Amino acid sequence: MNAMGVRPRYRYRKLAVLGQGGMADVFQCAVVTEFGGAVGGASYAVKILRELRDAEQRRRFQREATLLAKLRHPNLMPIIAIHVDADPPFYVMPVMKESLADHLERMRRTGKLYRAMHAINAFLLPISGAVEYLHGHGVVHRDIKPGNILLDPAGRPFLSDLSICHVSRFGQVELTWCGMGTPRYTAPETLRTGKATFRSDIFSLGVVLYELLTGRIAEGTWWTNGRNLPSVQHPTSCHPYVDEVIAIMTHPDPGRRYTSVSAVIRDMRVLSANYLPLMPAYRRVPPERL
Repeated sequence: MNAMGVRPRYRYRKLAVLGQGGMADVFQCAVVTEFGGAVGGASYAVKILRELRDAEQRRRFQREATLLAKLRHPNLMPIIAIHVDADPPFYVMPVMKESLADHLERMRRTGKLYRAMHAINAFLLPISGAVEYLHGHGVVHRDIKPGNILLDPAGRPFLSDLSICHVSRFGQVELTWCGMGTPRYTAPETLRTGKATFRSDIFSLGVVLYELLTGRIAEGTWWTNGRNLPSVQHPTSCHPYVDEVIAIMTHPDPGRRYTSVSAVIRDMRVLSANYLPLMPAYRRVPPERL
């Protein structure tokens, strides 16, 4: 409040484009008064709905913002403010350093890979904990991929983008009004039928783990060929049990995947505590041995 007892009105000034999605754009913004004066030196990530004429898009955007504000987990993207009645509607988040997709692409260009223990402890366990939390609240994310995992300046991962998720008491819903997710990370049964379950999210987590350990993006429909199970193969810092975990997470038959993310977390912790500490440091294997 100022001396006249009037509450100041704050606005956001666009500084840079951080990302563009199917229905909204994310900008790095500074907070300013209605007269354009800067308020502090901090900047924020502001997600703004792009298309106002589509009532369904507005409804999805509003639901995403409401869900993110209601669900609180250390590895879910936090929400600072929501303005769904604005024109256009928007919500405000902290600015993150980069996406995991950008991070992995930079590692690929420099020929670097993660050891299994670090990949599991630094990325998969925190994000799996966020997915476990979502599932506990009846939420199926539907689009888990490196592009929707954001890293803060300290490298901590946050799961974002609930724009196509569904809320269900039974963990199974039918897609009727939005995209399927991202094909390379989406479970085959979802691509076939449009139905997603908690086990569909487990599939996506398995593909992310595969990419973390191999530096390769999953191609085609490798998960449908039982004779060509996904394998991390070349990092010598991976115990054979890591392959088994990935194979179960990404099994083409959802009935043969892990029954819950809690079970995935349990096995990852067992691997990290009992097997991976004994593995040698990563050494690149010659191509002819891959």
